[in-house]
Amino acid sequence: MKRILIYLLLLGVSTLGMTQDTTVNLYESGNDFLRLCENPTTSFISGACQDYVLGVVDGIQVGIRVEHNYVGTPKTAEPFCLDSKATLGQEVQVLIKFIKTHPEKAHFATSVLVLGAMADAFPCVKAEPTPASHK
Repeated sequence: MKRILIYLLLLGVSTLGMTQDTTVNLYESGNDFLRLCENPTTSFISGACQDYVLGVVDGIQVGIRVEHNYVGTPKTAEPFCLDSKATLGQEVQVLIKFIKTHPEKAHFATSVLVLGAMADAFPCVKAEPTPASHK
């Protein structure tokens, strides 16, 4: 039993060294996100791409709510306003398109690119004030 555990430990350590050089982290840069998420090879990777975008978008929205409601900072314009009918798959595609359209920014952290992509695709439209009716 001890031999098996030692063997597994050594096997794990040896493969760890091999994977460190080839690791791609979808959060590191837009380039890495594209490598993993443009044509995901498994449903696990596809889910990871969607979960990452969901987490960043939710994090931004929660941060804004906390800032407004608990910190008391003045309300500023939202960076983006997601369409209620937009799917998570669409949000991932919006990010992929944004990275491909802006290759000069592809080396930025993916979270920064998520913000830019959502702001481009889902801008907040200010409601036009209605003119006062004259009687």
